[in-house]
Amino acid sequence: MANQTVHFDYDPDRNILFSVDDYDIRETTDVDAFVRLYHEKCQEIGKKLYLVAKIDGLLVRKSINSYYGERAREVIGQHCLGLVRYADTDIKRMSIRATVRRASIETDVYVGRDEALKAIEQMQTATKNKGTS
Repeated sequence: MANQTVHFDYDPDRNILFSVDDYDIRETTDVDAFVRLYHEKCQEIGKKLYLVAKIDGLLVRKSINSYYGERAREVIGQHCLGLVRYADTDIKRMSIRATVRRASIETDVYVGRDEALKAIEQMQTATKNKGTS
């Protein structure tokens, strides 16, 4: 069973918030508590940021996907310049892809932290290039 925790590590030089989710989301109160952790951390940082989330320990029950999607999109829209997720196992990547699809959240799921970080760096480069065109 999950510990119902999220561990955060913010890199201010790259403006990237790394998270490790260990959360079993079964009902709306779980969604609200999970989303509140992200919202509070992002408010503490005080500016829009890039998010790299390790989701090996995240489980979102199918019955709650729509509500999870609504609430997650709120936080993503309010606080994120870009979001990628990663997992170390094929099964978890397949599971979270299905979850985010059902929740109507756009995100890619990468193999490992290094691959996820490369995707964020590409987003950052694209954003910088847009600003100079």
